[in-house]
Formats: sequence, C-alpha cells, structure tokens
Amino acid sequence: MARSALMSPSKLSKIENAKLAASATDVERILTAIGVSDEVKAEYTEAARASATEATAWRLLKRIGVHKGQQAAKALEAQMSTLRLFQPALVPGLLQTPEYIRAILQRPIHPQHDH
Repeated sequence: MARSALMSPSKLSKIENAKLAASATDVERILTAIGVSDEVKAEYTEAARASATEATAWRLLKRIGVHKGQQAAKALEAQMSTLRLFQPALVPGLLQTPEYIRAILQRPIHPQHDH
C-alpha cells in the first residue's frame, strides 16, 4: 500500500495511527492507491486542505500571540456594520465571559498537528 501511495511504510503507519497529519497530497496519493472515484478523492482532498489551512492559522496565532490576534479581530469588527457567525463548537466571541475563554484557551490545540 505504501509503495502504491508513493510514501514510506513508516509514514503511512504514522498517518494511520494519527501520529502525523496527512497533507492533501498524502490523502490524494492514498485514495488513488486504493482506487476511489475522482469525486470521492476530490471531497477528501479538499477536507485535508481545509484542515491544513486551519492548523496553519492556529500555529500563526500561537506565534504572534493571542493578544495581537484579538487586537486584529477587534479592529476588523470595529469596521463592520453587520456580523454573521456560525460557531457550532463555541459560544460566539462577543458572548464569551472571561472565565469561559480562559478555559477554552487552556485546552490543547490540534494535538495531532504538533508532532
């Protein structure tokens, strides 16, 4: 399987065991190796790209600091006349209490991407 997906058995094992996040290219190669349809391949590859983009955004926020990220969001919100937001996993920012956000920020952020 690894040979067909053009990767080492070690890398494939790490992806299978969630010790390494698969890139969009990895996902595409694995799906090609197992012979899924182009439609399914496109769907999963796009999901992998979205996940990688989100992980990159979190790493950037950690690097610049949460405070600077909050200041940038505050400046952007100050220019808005309407804000529509859908957050299925969190209380929207303007409704968060200090205690709530402290608890959220203390949780590990995407641990599978930190390896």
